[in-house]
Amino acid sequence: MRLVHFAIFGIVCVIILTSGCVQNEMPAAETESGDDSLPVEENEGVVDDVGAPSEVEAGPIAMPDSVRNNCIGFLIGDPAETMTISRIGGAWARPHPGPFSWGYIETSKGVYDFSQTDSWVRKTQENGVALLVTFWPFADWDQDGCKPAECDAGQESIFYPRDEGFTDDKKGDLMGGEPEKDFIESFVPRWRCTPCNFSDYKNFLKKLVDRYDGDGKNDMPGLTMPILYWEVSNEPDMQHGFHTFFIGTPGEYTQILEASYEAIKEECPECMVVQGGAAGIDDDMITFWDGVFKAKGGNHFDIANIHYINYGDISTLNVKRFRQLMDDNGVGKPIWVTEVGLEDENDVVPSLIGAIGAGAEKVFLTQFHFMTSKDEKTEKTMGTYSEVFEGIAQNCESVKQEAVETAGDVEEEPKSSLSMDAYVSLSSHPWPTFHANNQRTGLSPYDTSQVDGTILWSYDTGNGIESSAAISKDGMIYFGSHDGYLYALDVDGNFKWKASLGTPVEKDHYGHMISTASSPAIADDGTIYIVSMEQYLFAFSPSGEELWRFPIGVSFDTWASPAVGSDGTIYITSTQPKEGVYAVNPDGTRKWLYSGDESNMFNSPSIGADGTIYVGIPTNPTRNEVIAIKPSGSKKWSLRTSLFLESSLAIADDGTIYVGSFVDGDTGASLYAVKDGREVWEFETQTKEVMSTPAIGSDGTIYMGDYRDDGSSLHALNPDGTEKWSFPVGGSISSSPAIGSDGTVYFGVSSPGDDPCFYALNPDGTVKWSLTSMASFSASPAIGADGTIYIGAWDGKFYAIG
Repeated sequence: MRLVHFAIFGIVCVIILTSGCVQNEMPAAETESGDDSLPVEENEGVVDDVGAPSEVEAGPIAMPDSVRNNCIGFLIGDPAETMTISRIGGAWARPHPGPFSWGYIETSKGVYDFSQTDSWVRKTQENGVALLVTFWPFADWDQDGCKPAECDAGQESIFYPRDEGFTDDKKGDLMGGEPEKDFIESFVPRWRCTPCNFSDYKNFLKKLVDRYDGDGKNDMPGLTMPILYWEVSNEPDMQHGFHTFFIGTPGEYTQILEASYEAIKEECPECMVVQGGAAGIDDDMITFWDGVFKAKGGNHFDIANIHYINYGDISTLNVKRFRQLMDDNGVGKPIWVTEVGLEDENDVVPSLIGAIGAGAEKVFLTQFHFMTSKDEKTEKTMGTYSEVFEGIAQNCESVKQEAVETAGDVEEEPKSSLSMDAYVSLSSHPWPTFHANNQRTGLSPYDTSQVDGTILWSYDTGNGIESSAAISKDGMIYFGSHDGYLYALDVDGNFKWKASLGTPVEKDHYGHMISTASSPAIADDGTIYIVSMEQYLFAFSPSGEELWRFPIGVSFDTWASPAVGSDGTIYITSTQPKEGVYAVNPDGTRKWLYSGDESNMFNSPSIGADGTIYVGIPTNPTRNEVIAIKPSGSKKWSLRTSLFLESSLAIADDGTIYVGSFVDGDTGASLYAVKDGREVWEFETQTKEVMSTPAIGSDGTIYMGDYRDDGSSLHALNPDGTEKWSFPVGGSISSSPAIGSDGTVYFGVSSPGDDPCFYALNPDGTVKWSLTSMASFSASPAIGADGTIYIGAWDGKFYAIG
């Protein structure tokens, strides 16, 4: 056992509380009598019947972006310390040990007492501070009699239930003073193995999360800031003597992780699950977490978590080594450092910069004062802190930028995740991805004014084509067909090669065989990426050689197409429930997965100018969201919409996002305009779907097609959401419009009878030309460097139009 690590638990009750106050003795509330340990109105924290809670209906509340994006937090032993965090400019607190413990809240099966947790939450939200909750997955009434005696942590264990304080002379040594005797509240039960009854455990956790998730149902009375981040225990790798926080194997901790993840996400899909903090990077600790990751524990949390307590790599606060372990196991998740114990205040800023440079998103300090600080020589009161913290949290983004500039030998992946200039359009190719670019604007840099509607050539694949083409800088055209192949043609229509994407499957509501509706994306090095019903993301070389395949869930036909970031990361959505958005490294290994819970995602990821990934997620039939995801894989913000989101998201130069929806009835579909996580306007159509991805002209005009079997329209909207004009067509529009640099708008129609099936419109909505001799279109046009229009049709032919 290391004395330097021992210090943190003394710091929790002494150094963190250097204001001179001592942690209050808070005896457990008596649920039957209502004699709560802290004052609460009408005993509101106590629920006797788990099956019939008192439901409090209110509007949902959100965590402010200013809080969510703040990178500074502190360990606290008293909720009043959040006042100090607020004064410093931080926005996060991690109670330790904290009252969020199964056996402490659910005092016996079905009997709940939230008085202590409510008190903590009220105090922290009064100071505008968010909680990272460490919850303890143990209950003595669950494990007593079920588990062997070895599951009892023992009297010497920290936070062991005890009626009297204990003397810790090491704390006296640490503070340079006399030995001290402290009372530690008995929040953590004595039995610390895996739950005996996981069903009971998950019921408790769902009830706990539901009380503080801010969704307006069953919330704590007076809740003003939701709890959205939940840490599954603390340092489960510490299992000896004083440092016994969990008793079990890596596989058993993984069981707890999985059950916790399922319960939290079921109750609160937007909540983030944080891995129980790794105590450090000693060999035994690394061995434990290697075991967790090999047991697929990385699939059951959203944020990784490492600690630095006066030993290890101070330059990155152990982030670099833990990131390496994660990379070795294919765990691509963001990292927080939720315990940082430092002996010298001069180490705070350099280590913070180093940790962020290595990929850390947030850092939690364990103390407000240092022995080397002149403040330590004064009598401290609540609210004082070392001068080293002045301005550090308020300038979080500056610290991040400095971290990028000074990271030195830090791995490229975390550096790119911090960069504010991560987005680089794939402009080396004329049309590298679905809808022209990663922002999905559909706008080509090439003039098409000479195009008059002449069919230059066609190539027959023998089956329908929904896949839109991608065009490389060397003039190769790539597209998928429902015959099960990726095709490569040159600009003259000559066949170069085809590569198998798997056996086509029958889809009942189409009545024919399908394989690939996804459009390919071309990386700057020429690698081609595409998804098929074979349930893989494929990578092919420019010569047609399959380089690798990455498994993603495809439960039915997917139109989602890959997006390739500036660092080569490939982003793709899954139509399989409980998967979501994947980030895949260029070598075919997983970087991270952003869970979509029960969603089937249809749209392609879009990438903004700062590297943010945007998708539309239908999380359930009545709750749909636009999600902004950081390059590190954590959520930046989300916006709930009233309608199911179907189209891909187009991003304007000013950051406004446009996305289409559909309804169950015949009319009422909309186009949403969203900016910075807020709805700007909604344009409602008289049809049931807005399936096609909006296109954005150079003047900001938005072009979008709606979908109705008996007739649809292409709409041109001003950036303020007012309609400039609409153009009716005889069929339905699922083809996403493309725009030449001259302003001509191109789109296909699923056209019955003799109505035109392909249009070229002038910017004022008048017809430039149209074609009627071809089959129906679902694919989107692609525009070559010479202005030629390329598109595939349901007749199985791929057309070049000049």
